[in-house]
Amino acid sequence: KLIRDEAKATNPDDTGRTDRALYAKFIKEQSGPDRAVYKVGVRSGARERRKDRDAWYWRLVEFGTAKMPARPFLRPAFESKKGRAVELIAERIASRIRRFEKSGR
Repeated sequence: KLIRDEAKATNPDDTGRTDRALYAKFIKEQSGPDRAVYKVGVRSGARERRKDRDAWYWRLVEFGTAKMPARPFLRPAFESKKGRAVELIAERIASRIRRFEKSGR
């Protein structure tokens, strides 16, 4: 969520559509007792279903085109917040360990 929110804050698309299309999702199939996998991305390709949340053009903004320079927002969001994300994960683990210890299990 931290990275998703940073991407929203730095997104150059002023229509709001990309902001609505940004998501953070828990990936149950790749997660397990020793790992939690999340994906941060942009919904795209669903033009007929949810037009207000389909930002199919986000790749053009992120990577640029032959006629438009790249204006990345996802990659910089990850780079700027990855350290803080690791800190938050460590804090959460420490909190869970303390709670487990207090319960006497």
